[in-house]
Amino acid sequence: MSNIKYDSKYTDKKVSAAQVVTEKICESIARKNKKVLPIKFWELPEYNKIFKRQIIAANKLLKVFSCEAIIKALSDPQTKWMYSLSIPNLIPFIEKYQKELESHKTIDIKPSDITQKPRPVTPHKNILDKLDEY
Repeated sequence: MSNIKYDSKYTDKKVSAAQVVTEKICESIARKNKKVLPIKFWELPEYNKIFKRQIIAANKLLKVFSCEAIIKALSDPQTKWMYSLSIPNLIPFIEKYQKELESHKTIDIKPSDITQKPRPVTPHKNILDKLDEY
């Protein structure tokens, strides 16, 4: 798991990747119920159990996928109906975004890798050289 800390919309502290992912899925649940999540919503009885179950699922996903890929998958229009991180149908979307992110990673290239050996110079004959041959 990553030790990177992320900004949270629901607390003034930095949070783990699992919490960011869980916040995203809880936002979807709240939107479905036509509610707005308050600050520290996970402390409310209404969201406490949901938050705990989803953070466990988020930690399992983060062992395999990046936080960015999971967030992108949850933001995909085709996953708007998914209200749990445990839904198996979510995995192909996460895999798609994981591959996309991996293909865009920068590759470290050393200057010695791209230096070219000088090509041998072959003199080209111009028109005057050709006339001299006659």
